Amino acid sequence: MAGIPDSVIDDVRVRADIVSVVESYLPLKRRGSDYWGCCPFHNERTPSFKVSQQHNAFYCFGCKKHGDVFRFIMEKENVDFVGAIRLLAQRTGVQIPEEDDHGDAANGRVPRQTRDRLFELLKNAALWYRQLLLSSPDAAKAREYLADRGIPEEAAAKFGLGYSPDSWDSCLNWAQRLGWTPELLLESGLLTKPEDRPRAYDRFRGRLMFPIWDEVGRVVGFSARILEKDAKQAKYINSPEGPLFHKGKLLYGLHFARPSFKEFGTALICEGQLDTIACHRAGMTNAVAPQGTAFTEDHARLLAGSTKSVTFCFDADEAGENATLRSLEIAITAGLEPKVVTLPFDQDPDSLYKAQGPEALAAALRDSKDALAFVLELAKRKHSPTSTEGRARIVEMVLPVIARFAGPTASVLRAGYCQWLATELRLPAETIFETLRQHQAAQQRGLRSNQSGPRPGEPPAAAAAPAPVRAARPAAATPVQRAETMLLDLALRHEPSARALAESLGHDRIGDTPVGQALNQVLALAAEGEWAAAAQELLKDAAQDPEVARIVFSSEFQPPALELADSMNDDERAKAEAAHEEQLARYAVRVQKAMDDCLACIELDAVRDELDRIQQELASNPGTERLEQITLRFQELSKRRRDLQKRIPAGSRTAAAAPA
Repeated sequence: MAGIPDSVIDDVRVRADIVSVVESYLPLKRRGSDYWGCCPFHNERTPSFKVSQQHNAFYCFGCKKHGDVFRFIMEKENVDFVGAIRLLAQRTGVQIPEEDDHGDAANGRVPRQTRDRLFELLKNAALWYRQLLLSSPDAAKAREYLADRGIPEEAAAKFGLGYSPDSWDSCLNWAQRLGWTPELLLESGLLTKPEDRPRAYDRFRGRLMFPIWDEVGRVVGFSARILEKDAKQAKYINSPEGPLFHKGKLLYGLHFARPSFKEFGTALICEGQLDTIACHRAGMTNAVAPQGTAFTEDHARLLAGSTKSVTFCFDADEAGENATLRSLEIAITAGLEPKVVTLPFDQDPDSLYKAQGPEALAAALRDSKDALAFVLELAKRKHSPTSTEGRARIVEMVLPVIARFAGPTASVLRAGYCQWLATELRLPAETIFETLRQHQAAQQRGLRSNQSGPRPGEPPAAAAAPAPVRAARPAAATPVQRAETMLLDLALRHEPSARALAESLGHDRIGDTPVGQALNQVLALAAEGEWAAAAQELLKDAAQDPEVARIVFSSEFQPPALELADSMNDDERAKAEAAHEEQLARYAVRVQKAMDDCLACIELDAVRDELDRIQQELASNPGTERLEQITLRFQELSKRRRDLQKRIPAGSRTAAAAPA
C-alpha cells in the first residue's frame, strides 16, 4: 500500500480485535467461540451476523457481506482501504509514518512527535473553547447569537461549538498553565505574531469557534465567526496554513457525514459551517462544506473514496453560480457524478431552515438537477436560445463541461450529451459534435493558456483508469463445482484430508473459479505445513468471493467437540471422552466417504471429457491408423465411467445433475 508500510498495516490488523470493533457499533452475543448479532448492513430481526475472533473476520448469512476488520470499517464508515487503516490506527494507537521522525522543514513538515503534540493541543483547545461557551459570563453574546440563529444546544454540542474570550492573552495564559510552549502555540495557529508586534497574542478573540476536523475526526484548526453585526473586522477568520491545517484539503463535517453518503446516495456540498449544521438538523446528514475556499481537486479526491455522486448547494447569486460551474467541472474530471440543488434567490440552507423549518429545507435539498441540465438552464438565462448568437453562446458555456468527461465511458457520455444539447437547442447534432471536436483539437494544440492548471471548461489531460469488471457467477453450480465446494470445506476442517488431497489432487484438475482457487491455496498451505493459517489467509482478501467466505464460516464437516462440565465426576468424564472418541471415528469415516465421492465426481468429469474428445476424433477421421488403440482406450474409459457412476451415491450433492 503506497504511503503506508505493510508492517504498519499488519500491526493495525493484529491490534484491531474485530469483536471489540464491531461491538462499538452493535451488540453481540457469544455462542460457543463466535459472536452473533443483527447485521448492521441490512434490516433483520433474527441475528445472522457472525463475528469470528479466531479469524478476525465477519460474515452475514443474510446479505452475504463478509471480510476482515478493515472491510467492516470500510462498509460501516464508507471509507476506502487507506481510510479504514487510518481510523483503526487511531483507535489502536498505531503510528502511521506520514513523515519521518526528523521532519522536513524545507517542505513545511514537522517531526511526528510534534504533530502528535499539535493534535493534543488543538483537541484540548476545542474542549476549552466549548466549556467557555457553556459557562463563561463573557460568552453570553455567543449564546445569544446561537439562540437568534435557532441553533439548539444539541447541535452546538455535536459540532463542538465554543467561544474564544475577547482578550489578547486568555488562550496564551490557559495553555502555559498546562505546560504548552509559546512556540507550539504559534505553530498550531492559536497564537499570532505579526512582524511589527513585539510579542505573540491570541489569534481568536471574542468569536464563535468552530472546530475543524480532518477526515478521521481529529481537530486540526478552527474557523471563528465575529459576533457583532456591524464590526469592521472580517466575518470569519481561520487557522493559518500549517502542519495540520490545509484548507484546500479539508471538508467541514466529513467524519460526521461520510457514513450517510451510502444512505443518501450522494455527498451534499454546502458553502459554510452554519449551512452544514442546518442540513444536519434537517436530517440531511450527508452535508459537508469546503473550508474557506472553493471546491478543489483535493476535495474531489477526498470524496471519491466514499461516494461516486456529489450534490452542490451553493448560494443562488452570481458568485454562487460561478462557484458551482467551477465545482462541476472539477467533480466531472475526478470521475464523480455531480448534481445541483437550486435554492430560492438570496437563500442558503441556514436561512431557509430558519424561515421555513427542517421539512422545507429537506424537500429543497432533495430536489436536485443533473449537472448539465443546471448548466444549460443557467446558460439560457444569460443568453437567448431563440437567436443564432444566443445559441452559439449557450453551446460555448455547456460544451466545455461535456468535454470534461473522462474514463472508459467518456465517449458514450459525450455523445449522449451532445445529442441532448442538439435537441434542446434545435440544432443539427453534427454541428455540436463538430464543435466539440474543434474544442478538443484546440486543447491538444495548446492554443489555450494553461499556466496554472486546466482553465474552467477545459477537458482533463488524461482519462481515468477503467473500473474493474466483476465476472458474473453461474446461475447454478455444476456437479464438479459442488464437489470442489465440499472439498474446500473438508480441507479447511480436517488437516489429514487436506494433506492427502495435496498429494493426490493436482492443481490442474481444479477449476479456475473462486472456490477452486481457494481450494488450491489451502492445499498448497497444507503441503507446506502451514495448514493452520489457511482460513485466515482466505479471509485476508477483502474482495474474496462470498461463497468462499460462507464456507470458512459455515461447515458441513465441523469436527465434534468434546464437552466436559466442571461438575462431572471421573466416571462421567470417562464416558464423555469415550463417546467423543466414537463420534470422532464416525466423523473420520464420513469425511473419507465424502472425499472419495468428490474425487470420483472430479475424475468422472475428466473421463467424460476424454471420451468426448475420442468421439470427435473418430467422427472427424474414421480411417485413422490409431483406430485400434483409440478403440481400446474408449472401452477402458467407458468401463471407468460406469465404475465411477456406481461409486457416487445417486442422491448425493456431487451426483446431482450428473449425466449418465
